[in-house]
Amino acid sequence: MNAFMIWAQKERRNLQRIHPDLSNCSISKILGTRWKEMEGEEKQFYYEQQAALAKLHMEKYPGYKYRPRQKRVCVLAGRRVTVKEFKQSNRRKMKEESMSEQQPIHMYKDMLVMNSLSIRCAL
Repeated sequence: MNAFMIWAQKERRNLQRIHPDLSNCSISKILGTRWKEMEGEEKQFYYEQQAALAKLHMEKYPGYKYRPRQKRVCVLAGRRVTVKEFKQSNRRKMKEESMSEQQPIHMYKDMLVMNSLSIRCAL
């Protein structure tokens, strides 16, 4: 946890107590502004706490190394896409299909031509 997060943890609770109607987004903006306006001497306490937490973490997990996970990918029309993009594509197809059920039959011809073009481009 960095110095800002240590400081913001306490300050966020105070702001939420004083202004319960504020959204989390608004509170985050206020906290960011306040942190930027703070002097280095005021921040020093939180930087020291950050160092102490880092030292404690190193003692508790001596061999720890940050290893971010790779994004899961799927193959869609011959190209690699993230799972999020794959799901968005499926939602679009479902929406198009539900809309096409309400359209006249001549619209199907246009859709078939468009689909065949996208398949050719993907290969």
